[in-house]
Amino acid sequence: MIYVYCGRNSEAADALVATLGRAGSRLRNLANIRAESGVVVNWGTTTQAWPRGFTIVNPRVLGNKRLELTRFQQHRVPTLTVSDTYREGWFGRHLMHEDGNDLGADPHNADYWTQPLDIIDEFRVHSFQGTSLGVLKKTPRPGIRAHPTIRSYSHGWTFGYRFDRTLIPPDLRETAHRAVAALGYDFGAVDIGTVRGGGLAVFEVNSAPGIEGDELDAYAEALKTLHSGG
Repeated sequence: MIYVYCGRNSEAADALVATLGRAGSRLRNLANIRAESGVVVNWGTTTQAWPRGFTIVNPRVLGNKRLELTRFQQHRVPTLTVSDTYREGWFGRHLMHEDGNDLGADPHNADYWTQPLDIIDEFRVHSFQGTSLGVLKKTPRPGIRAHPTIRSYSHGWTFGYRFDRTLIPPDLRETAHRAVAALGYDFGAVDIGTVRGGGLAVFEVNSAPGIEGDELDAYAEALKTLHSGG
């Protein structure tokens, strides 16, 4: 059995279990496991007390976006320049955030700050144990005026499935795999920007990403293969 564990409500976790069918089961409490072996997929929680006899996918999620950036720097993954003190014109960020919901807030009330970059495009790579399960591109949401620099859903952006695939940088997937490995994860949705003048910058790795369509099917198949030992 493949258990998808997330202690909170999660549409993505529910959808993944539905796609897994008979092979999958949804968990909000680890005490509810009724088997002696199988796979537990940690969907974005910081729990580290796992049941014995199981293969744990993403056993240690950091739960700290500042620490993520530090790990990237330590492993020479291209990323943002960070400051732990206020800097004029830099983005104030919180240690935990979702969909950039802290961007655009009071920059003085922050846990750390990141230097703005001149980003041309932003991509999300779903990376699973060194394999790319899909690439999406940030695009403006239809009918909404998108913010010119803050590319979050609340500021008018979303990840599009249909775009010119020739725009994908050749080293995008490899950079995403390196970012996931730097955090010690098995999988994650890696947000990466292409910087004007050349190069990439990894913004973060999402350990509980929103997934649908082809990516949802790809995650399910990858987990089934892992479970079967293939």
